[in-house]
Amino acid sequence: MSATLLEAFADADGTTTELYRLHIRPGRTQTSPPHPPGTVEYLTVFSGTAQVGPAEVPLTAGQGRHVGWSADVPHTYAAVGEVDVEAALLIRSPVLIRGFVSGTG
Repeated sequence: MSATLLEAFADADGTTTELYRLHIRPGRTQTSPPHPPGTVEYLTVFSGTAQVGPAEVPLTAGQGRHVGWSADVPHTYAAVGEVDVEAALLIRSPVLIRGFVSGTG
């Protein structure tokens, strides 16, 4: 899998958003560690079929579809079948203040 950062920005409240171009090749699964609590990822598939999301319960999205998941657990990225996946990945991360996620009481 390869990921190219296209844009990164912060909202007025400090929430960060990162936009990546993703290329997932068939035959291998990428496992990523948990992000901070409250982090969410959204994948939009342009070609191929992707199986992504929580390692325990992955989601499948084909061309023209999108999925989202809480990324504060181990999560995976894989291409289904023999076709490469081309996609956009959006990662939204909450503000962290002194080790705590802002707004979680």
